[in-house]
Amino acid sequence: MDPERVGYPYLPALRRIARELAVIGQFADAEAYARRALAIGDLRDDPWSLAEGNLALGLVYLESGRTAERAVPVLIRALECARAAELGLLEPHIAAALACAPNE
Repeated sequence: MDPERVGYPYLPALRRIARELAVIGQFADAEAYARRALAIGDLRDDPWSLAEGNLALGLVYLESGRTAERAVPVLIRALECARAAELGLLEPHIAAALACAPNE
């Protein structure tokens, strides 16, 4: 897959699929989709793709209960990418996910 040709709507779709799979308890499949999104973000190396990929993985970690040790650092990275690129549409979703993570 050519990372230069993959982006919107593919990355948001991967994020949504990953989260929905996690919601229904299919954590292994959810993590696979999220890691796919993150790998594309890493290859593209642009703030939007990195924010999407990290958000996908962070949401899966939140749903699976791996909050403090896994979800929070990934979501913080997503938020930093979104803020650096002034991604106003994505930033509130990331902030909301962080707000859902319990303080441990």
